[in-house]
Amino acid sequence: MESKEKFLLASIRQKLVSSVNQLKNRQLIYSGNLTVDNLSELLNVSLEETISFFWNQDEKIKKNQVLSDELVAIFCQSKKIQVIKKDKQRLNVNEVITEYLTQIDKEQFLEKRPPIISIMGHVDHGKTTLLDTIQQTQNQKKEAGGITQKISVSQVEFRGEKITFCDTPGHRIFMQMRQRGIYLTDLVVLVVSAEDGVMPQTVEIIEYIHQHNLPVIVFLNHKKSWETNNETNLQKIKGQLQKQGLTFEDWGGNVVLISGSVKEKKDVEILLKNISDFSKSLKGNFQRSADGVIIDSYLSREQGSTTNLLIQGGKIQERDWLVVGGREGKVKRILDKHNKIIKQASIGEVVKVIGLDFLVEPGEKFLVINEREFRKEMTNLINYQKDNQSLNFVPNDTVGKKNIKLILIADSQGALEVLETIIKQESSSLVNFQILYKKAGILNDYALNLVKDELTYLILFTKLSSATEKKLKESKVKWFSSEIIYQIEEELEKIAKVQQEKKKVEKETGTAKVTEVFFFSKGNIAGCQVTNGTISRKDFVKVVRQGKIIATDKIHSLESKNIALSEVRRGQECGITLNKYQAFQINDQIYAYRIVEENVNEKNQPK
Repeated sequence: MESKEKFLLASIRQKLVSSVNQLKNRQLIYSGNLTVDNLSELLNVSLEETISFFWNQDEKIKKNQVLSDELVAIFCQSKKIQVIKKDKQRLNVNEVITEYLTQIDKEQFLEKRPPIISIMGHVDHGKTTLLDTIQQTQNQKKEAGGITQKISVSQVEFRGEKITFCDTPGHRIFMQMRQRGIYLTDLVVLVVSAEDGVMPQTVEIIEYIHQHNLPVIVFLNHKKSWETNNETNLQKIKGQLQKQGLTFEDWGGNVVLISGSVKEKKDVEILLKNISDFSKSLKGNFQRSADGVIIDSYLSREQGSTTNLLIQGGKIQERDWLVVGGREGKVKRILDKHNKIIKQASIGEVVKVIGLDFLVEPGEKFLVINEREFRKEMTNLINYQKDNQSLNFVPNDTVGKKNIKLILIADSQGALEVLETIIKQESSSLVNFQILYKKAGILNDYALNLVKDELTYLILFTKLSSATEKKLKESKVKWFSSEIIYQIEEELEKIAKVQQEKKKVEKETGTAKVTEVFFFSKGNIAGCQVTNGTISRKDFVKVVRQGKIIATDKIHSLESKNIALSEVRRGQECGITLNKYQAFQINDQIYAYRIVEENVNEKNQPK
């Protein structure tokens, strides 16, 4: 194992020590929860002695039972051991990797590298159109709903120099994606509409810029009209931005302002010139093994598992091994932006990697490691981090809510993450959306079979093939599909509204007339003739005598000629016993019913 790899392992292991429960100098330091056997092991006390102690305290506990902090303290006090409870620490392997790479890069010759620029702004302010002008493409026209739904990363050349651009979604649902874009970024180009000025997402992005101490260029996008392209309007928007902490160069600050149109080549070239001047000081190590960030991961019918990644340092080659998200995989092929096979790629490039036999969460840090022993150690350590993070759980405030199960299908991991975000937002005080199953890729039979329950819906954030749409229509399940995220958001609101408007009602299923009563010590049986509908073993009943309800109960048994039945129909004879009521009389009427949910407004029913 190389010395630099040993350095990384040592760094991670050192941080691991601080996150482990330990007994030192008669002090028990722990985080999270302790079970009885955990506590016994930490204090080097037999399990029998520990359990016996708690039983003597009238606490009937078992080996694997989680102890309250109070019980841990009582037991330790009996052993004269001080207890210190700490917040659960999380080992951030990605941060350690970054520290390691920074240290390695200091020791080697660094060269000028391409800048990584994130284009951000409020929805429909011109971000994607700006990138179209830079690339001379028509991406904005291709996007579903006219808004960017996923992070896209591309590389262009300006005056012989490469620049990497990230286009991030502006719709409020994509907050997490914008955060990821900032994580990738050297510089933010903040696009602001001269018509709208500073909007909610503009403010949110500026807060992220301040939080991460990122340099920013503001592009004030206006149409060639007198209403927006004038000095008064310009000063007004500059004032709005200054209130958010962005002060421009002509006002004594360091923020560059470019006022123009995202569709005009000459205005965009001014922006590129400023980006080029900014990037002169950026350096990178092109010689070492690559590291970077996963942009997206999805299943392709032609190529299988496909991973889009941005290289932030070093170079990646065919047959390299990637460690990412606690797993490792071999690079079989590398494709450039034109889907052409290339042998290697380096800093600032965005490539497709074919060969990983798993999908990866967007935003995960990857590292190329070709030493087998080291790959195994890294995987174990990253798994340790995941195992020791707080577990996801259903909060107690879901009690009493209507629980609606969702099956999610999206065309990529990033899109899947967006769906999860809006689902959390759409859960309300009356309705809780629960994700039963999620998958990035194509709809499979397993997911389709899960959509059986009345309160289960299939949500597809993807473009459907005609064959898949036909299959869904034939399956008769509840489903909704769209490539536009706000349409899915509206559908979830509709589903929630329908469930909130449902009320429980009694639905009559059948009636019977008591023609004879059989008296037994174990309970009386009503001999009946079914006069209408069907009576089921699972039904509730009302016993009516001379027009008055004298009993409400549930059927205990349903028989005919000593044979137990699940149901009896009109014209059949049967014997009925109830759970509690027995005082039947001839000519009593038994009305059977079930409790069902019914919509207050049928027009609100989803598909």
